[in-house]
Amino acid sequence: MTDPLLLQGAIAGPAVAGVVWVVTWWLTGSRWPWIRRAAGGLVAVAAVAAAAVALWFTYRGEDLRWRSYQPDLLGASVAVVVELAVLLAAVRADGPERWGPSAMAGLAVATSAVVASAFSRSLAVQAVVLPLPTLGAAVAAVAGRDRGDLRGILGLAAADGVALLGLSVVFTRVGHTLVGPEGGVLGGGLLMIAGAIKAGAVPGVGTWLLAATDGPGAPVSMALRGQGLALALLGGLVVVPGEPHAVTAAMAGGAVLLSGAAALAATTGRDVVTALSGAAAGVVFAALGLGGAVGTRAALVLTPPFLLAAGAAFTLGWNRREEVDVESRSGWRWLGAAALALAVLSLAGLPPGGGFPGTWLTLSLAGARAASAAPYYLLAGAIALGLVSAALGAVPLLRASWARTWPAILGSVVAVALLYAGLAPVRLGIGWWVRIERDLGVPVVLAASSPPDLPPLGVVNLALVLTEAVILVGAVVALARGFRDVRVPFVAMTWPRPPPGFGRRIASAVRPATERARRASVGLATAVVLEAGAIVLAGRLVLLAARSGFL
Repeated sequence: MTDPLLLQGAIAGPAVAGVVWVVTWWLTGSRWPWIRRAAGGLVAVAAVAAAAVALWFTYRGEDLRWRSYQPDLLGASVAVVVELAVLLAAVRADGPERWGPSAMAGLAVATSAVVASAFSRSLAVQAVVLPLPTLGAAVAAVAGRDRGDLRGILGLAAADGVALLGLSVVFTRVGHTLVGPEGGVLGGGLLMIAGAIKAGAVPGVGTWLLAATDGPGAPVSMALRGQGLALALLGGLVVVPGEPHAVTAAMAGGAVLLSGAAALAATTGRDVVTALSGAAAGVVFAALGLGGAVGTRAALVLTPPFLLAAGAAFTLGWNRREEVDVESRSGWRWLGAAALALAVLSLAGLPPGGGFPGTWLTLSLAGARAASAAPYYLLAGAIALGLVSAALGAVPLLRASWARTWPAILGSVVAVALLYAGLAPVRLGIGWWVRIERDLGVPVVLAASSPPDLPPLGVVNLALVLTEAVILVGAVVALARGFRDVRVPFVAMTWPRPPPGFGRRIASAVRPATERARRASVGLATAVVLEAGAIVLAGRLVLLAARSGFL
């Protein structure tokens, strides 16, 4: 397979899979769902395979190139993980609702745009594909007519504008069409702000609102999370490689703490999954804000397990309103509960989840920074408290979890990958990330240009490690849900209500005004204006790039 065909398959494959699914849905309707699932699924798996082959060639040092697309090791890794996470979300997007085609089409277009941005460092390409995930989510939201979906579009449109401003600043600083470390702190900071909104790390804004609904926009949030992390890594590791940002770290720590509180106060499984994923995303941004060699390594190690765990948690924990009837539930509940437990542990940064090594590095670096600046103790405490609160809020979700056969099997495959990532971080990627750090020019942890000569893990040692993990996961599942066939709905944490006071009177006065604003279409109109402005900025950046020889 030639380089152009390989890159074209990885980039356009998700969009083609969405088209195939929609066409077969129109032809067969809801009578034979296995036809559309098989047709769309085969094309989607082929797209993931193309991205994986491109990643392998890149890892071997081969130079893949097609026009402005020349993936490096970091971009190729992000593309593969995003496509896998979106494939998990697509399992839940497929359903009997009439808005199924719009949800699948929006998810497919958004995924292709994210992969395209990951494969290119061109400012013009970044500007062109940046608004596409938001437009895909907007199409799905309008088709579903869910107010929560529409409210989420406003924050996403604002994030597009901020990101395009950041790209414009980078273009002004570097003087050419490729993203480079000469972009400056302002450009990188704007990209990270936009990435935080799109990754769902900011409570109550953008992807956070979109993912917490049961409408067609919620599945698209998985592609938006991938785009958010791609923007964050582009700004934090490419534009300003390895530099600490105290303000970014402080804001990320506060976001993690608020996400943990939101998980404790959640009343539905969707809210818990959203808050827990938001807390985990906030840790990635805290690692980028801490900077240095360890912060860079923590952000790199956290990114793949976060996307996979968020996809698994969405597949196994997201529910629609009509699925509240527990009597109609069927499937492999015990297997789904175990897989969801691994996803929760990974998002919460607890062993043996895949997010544990990166979270430990982040907290360790915050403690080391506190030796010279005491406020970093507050950052470490906020992150730890937020993650523990989010994990505690997810306990009812584990008890009420359920899954049909295929979601449970797919979630279990991801859980095994998360288990290995959390238990063997050194064997997993020390050579991989050292190469990425060397390519990016960021500070390195090890004074070596190649991975150290480590002995193989061995079958017996690996079996012992996996046995310990299975025992721990089994204890968590037994404590949270039990292995009995208990059909129970999601029951939120109950907390004592405070007595009537000034705060409650303020809230009762503000709530009616908020509801009136929601009933009006002010949010959607504002989102349209913001997105139109973002598209204008993208066009201006492309024209400037064309004058510099891009076309």
